[in-house]
Amino acid sequence: MKDNSSGEQKLLEHLKKLFELYKESKLKEALKYSNKLELDFSKDLNIPYFHNLKGLINLGLRDWEESLNNFNQAIEIDKNFEPSHFNKGIANYDLGNLDNAYHNFLKVLDIRKENQKAKDDLIKILGLINIKKEKQDNFSIVNNLLLQSKYKIDMKKKISNKNIIDFFNYNKRIVKKYITDFSFRENQLFIRNGVDLSCERHHKIFKEHKVIPKFCFTCFKVVIHLNEVLDLIKLYLIFDSSELIKNFEKKCRIDYDNNKYRGYIYCSNIAEVYEAEKIISQNIKLNIGKKLKIETKRGCSEFSKKFPEYKKIPKDDQNTFSYKDDWKKIENEMDHKLFKNGKIIKRNAKRSLSGLSLSDFLVLNNWINYSKTINDQSTKNIKI
Repeated sequence: MKDNSSGEQKLLEHLKKLFELYKESKLKEALKYSNKLELDFSKDLNIPYFHNLKGLINLGLRDWEESLNNFNQAIEIDKNFEPSHFNKGIANYDLGNLDNAYHNFLKVLDIRKENQKAKDDLIKILGLINIKKEKQDNFSIVNNLLLQSKYKIDMKKKISNKNIIDFFNYNKRIVKKYITDFSFRENQLFIRNGVDLSCERHHKIFKEHKVIPKFCFTCFKVVIHLNEVLDLIKLYLIFDSSELIKNFEKKCRIDYDNNKYRGYIYCSNIAEVYEAEKIISQNIKLNIGKKLKIETKRGCSEFSKKFPEYKKIPKDDQNTFSYKDDWKKIENEMDHKLFKNGKIIKRNAKRSLSGLSLSDFLVLNNWINYSKTINDQSTKNIKI
């Protein structure tokens, strides 16, 4: 009888090496190695794990179409192979095929309903698209009801705390009819403008080389400081309803390190940042009725910790922290490492839907629950 144990052991060692290359982000090397394995072990690689791993490598290189082929190969071998259904959702999301991505994540939940990541990603998609009626499930049904919510807040005058409590409770009653589990591992609320800024790429370059990418020198932001969670929700409503800032990427979040609340408007040049600052100042005065601290800065705070002068918005060409010429070579080398053709490949990003989505509501719910753990007077004595 022929002993196949040595051959199986050798294959396992190769697969382990392939995984290590992937884990170390040596994606091009990993892809080359996987192609060689397919030639050397063609009869032994009819296993979903290998095709799923190759799909992850192509996904990392942003070759989404090829990664989908790999994930489909894994599913052909095992129709309930959960990782590949999940990874198909990621690939379709990056391609902008959001309806397909949504149903990929639904399939994952059919296989294992406890997969919280699939549930979270599915809910996040509902902030970007409406699911067709014939394909609706409880998540998409309640999302559509929230987006069409009849409870309106008059944005032409000051928003009271009672307005916010009534708004939240009204929508909570809608959600509870369809969903009992409010768990959602997101605490930041994005209002997206449909532009992929390739922030992952920029942060990876900075993390590995302490180099600020050239693109980030044209990234500016308005930062709004708030001290109460209900004011943060008011700011979210301003962000969602204001036509004057609809083309800006916006974000509301909790600064957990300092128990503070923050809003951000992202801009692509100095003129935009001052325009956005003026508009939001007027809205805050009208809708919140408080004098809040508003800052204008350049780029991400991580960069400023290493280069403090970077965050300052330049008023002239003198004494301005600028991009260093030798950083370009590092960026090119990283792009060659990160992308198949050495050039930045962007996701097909989509614009956020207007109105309160299910993902928005669940983030608001997380904020309010958190506010009760700290000394936030706006919700301390209010039953929500």
